[in-house]
Amino acid sequence: MYDTPSSNFEASEKGFRRDVYVQIDDVFYNVCPYILDNLIWEYTESKKEDGYYTPFPNLIFVEDMSKKTIIKTIEHVYEKWGFWNEKTTKIETFFDALKPITNIDFQKLTKIN
Repeated sequence: MYDTPSSNFEASEKGFRRDVYVQIDDVFYNVCPYILDNLIWEYTESKKEDGYYTPFPNLIFVEDMSKKTIIKTIEHVYEKWGFWNEKTTKIETFFDALKPITNIDFQKLTKIN
């Protein structure tokens, strides 16, 4: 997470963050915490203006934009979310469905734990 005053302010105003990265083993994933009310508003406005809406593929819904809530939600998704995939005959997780991130300077991120 880019833990800067401007990114924190933007997240509280817009109701989502695009700068949250999760490390699982040696692999990084980008997730987008989103407050549902903000997504509904964005969907409605986009449908009026453009006739369609495409959400981020890495959405997770949170109650608020606090770091504590975001971390708690990510931990829950990591520990509890999964389904049986008949083709691969294994349990697929939320993170299995995401594309790993390789093109970011991870040194600029702030570790939140």
